[in-house]
Amino acid sequence: MQTEIVLQTDNIEKIAENLEKNLNGTDTKVIYGKGKAKCIFKDDENTRNLVAKSIREFIVENLEAKEIERLIEKDYEYFTRDEKLSFKKDIQTAIKAEADIYGKLFVLRRNRIIEAETSKYFTENSSLNLGGFVPFRLREYLTEIENLISYLADDFLMKREYNDFLNLLATYVNTQENKIKLLNIVVTENREYLYFDGQKRLLNAEYEAEAAIEFGEDFSSEDLLINVLINKNPETVVLHNRQFIKKEIASTIECIFGDRVKLCDGCALCGRLQ
Repeated sequence: MQTEIVLQTDNIEKIAENLEKNLNGTDTKVIYGKGKAKCIFKDDENTRNLVAKSIREFIVENLEAKEIERLIEKDYEYFTRDEKLSFKKDIQTAIKAEADIYGKLFVLRRNRIIEAETSKYFTENSSLNLGGFVPFRLREYLTEIENLISYLADDFLMKREYNDFLNLLATYVNTQENKIKLLNIVVTENREYLYFDGQKRLLNAEYEAEAAIEFGEDFSSEDLLINVLINKNPETVVLHNRQFIKKEIASTIECIFGDRVKLCDGCALCGRLQ
């Protein structure tokens, strides 16, 4: 049995391309023009699924980013323009990044919802206007987008607060006296921090004793690192073996001390203590 469905949308050429790509090799004819695409195919489950996939790809590629932007403008109007752009990038990264579990779950749920609802729709209808289909039949999908944005907004706001704190800290250290001229920080392969002055004298015992008075015995190597940098406020910080330092720690140091941080490409300290 032959089935004919009609799709209506602004960018009809794109959805026609998706249909032709996905339905290649099936007994299907795609005709399009003037805002409509007509798809004539043998009515079987596999072909209907391919039609649903084509529509899902079109929605994701052409409508999803606009919906994300609309929700950000509506719910996060207090963000600056640059923050909105940065937040949109974070959302797209989460959706595309293999390492982000929430992004992965969103993609799986999104694809299932759109394709299932599209297949269901075509069991009852032969004409689909995407302008009405998305807001009225894909509400569950739109809710998934809202949930993703809300989840990522918490992280974004935390990062913003942290960056504000780092900027304040950078302002503070820049107004304080430099207690030492040069501090060499050598990062070992097991991520220990070794401190040397300009004469290559090891300062760990001295700095750990000072930190013990301030914190007691319970402090981490990262606590000691930040404490040394803030209290000593060196005029120049030379970071050795940067490849071994945690990325977020290196970023924090560079954010606070800016161009006072120098990276060593290799020296006696680097090679001897790896």
